[in-house]
Amino acid sequence: MRDNYSIMIMPSSGSRVIVFKIGRRVIWVVFVLGGIFLLLLVGVGLTYSRLWVRAQRLNEVLVENDQLKRTLKKFSLIESDLREISLFRDRISLLLGYPPTSPPDPLGTDPLGVNLPLGWPVMGWVAAESTGLGWEIFAPERSPVFCAQDGIVTFAGWRDELGKALIIDHQNGYTTTYGQNSALLVTEGMRVKRGSVVALSGGGTFPHLYYEMRKEGVGVDPRKFFIR
Repeated sequence: MRDNYSIMIMPSSGSRVIVFKIGRRVIWVVFVLGGIFLLLLVGVGLTYSRLWVRAQRLNEVLVENDQLKRTLKKFSLIESDLREISLFRDRISLLLGYPPTSPPDPLGTDPLGVNLPLGWPVMGWVAAESTGLGWEIFAPERSPVFCAQDGIVTFAGWRDELGKALIIDHQNGYTTTYGQNSALLVTEGMRVKRGSVVALSGGGTFPHLYYEMRKEGVGVDPRKFFIR
């Protein structure tokens, strides 16, 4: 015979007593379900607590990230101002006829060994991006212009937008353009070697060389290939 437990409800009016009989198995089921429910409540509470802590940390990270962005923006503005000052100083130095104090090696080296047009075409400083695909390099008037890599001169003459200019095909998908020269020292069809002097840079109130590089006809940033 299974054990039963009775729950008696006695009304204060003295009317009939109400009796509920509950088996032991039912009580155990109630206890087990109650325990499971309690464990679920504890688990939900712990999960919520962890999520709340993570949310707080995320908010802190977002605030820190915003502060870093503002700081980086300030540094970027300072760097831009310093670059403008440096370019102005370099231009004044060139106008006064002072050579670069620590010029880059115009020939550079070829550490990759892949016949790329590496190195500086002239000793000077990058001034600013041109309206075209190339860059202007400050250089004293009639500075030697060096060939960036072995190749064939495919153009040597005058172009309205470039003045006296050279285009050299390096036979590996790359071509380089040298514009705003005061004199050209090679002619079309000539084979030239890396480091050979092919022109003399231009002068005037803004002495510089216009330098452009293309790969398969698409312009690339030549500064990535400058080696100091």
